[in-house]
Amino acid sequence: MITGIFFNFIRANYVPAPYKADIAFVVNEDWNQSDLNLHHLVDIDFWFIVPIGHKYDGKEILLSDLVQEPFLLREEGSSTREILFSLCRVHGVTPPRVGLQFHGLNESIRSVIAGYGVMLAPSLAIQEHLNRKEVGRVKVKGVDIKRPVYLCSRKEDKELSPNIKNFLDLVKKYY
Repeated sequence: MITGIFFNFIRANYVPAPYKADIAFVVNEDWNQSDLNLHHLVDIDFWFIVPIGHKYDGKEILLSDLVQEPFLLREEGSSTREILFSLCRVHGVTPPRVGLQFHGLNESIRSVIAGYGVMLAPSLAIQEHLNRKEVGRVKVKGVDIKRPVYLCSRKEDKELSPNIKNFLDLVKKYY
């Protein structure tokens, strides 16, 4: 019996096999892992952010205008990057030029704060930065991005440890 809790936040396009985590929080729209229990927790808004004082800070603009700015992008394979590029295809605009590319969300946000470009990020990750006026938000006409967050566990685990059960009860109560 496991006495602690091991969980992981993973990218939508990465599901570890043979599922080394007891539970995982996953942002993903499409599922084909029949060996997982899925519990939808919440839908997260994704927003465009810019350095504070940027010419688009607090404005509502067209996507075609925003993509003219240097973008901070996540790594290839990142679902956020794919959402941005899909958005450009749907709206018929050229994808943004890459200002910088990062493998981590926090590093990307810190670079926006430092003035290096524009980025698309989950609202949960940037809300406090907005509240502290470290970054500005840009609304894009006709764009509203929401992505589902799931709590996942292995179906093969017939019984979860008491710690994991308590943690899951707490998370489910909150969401």
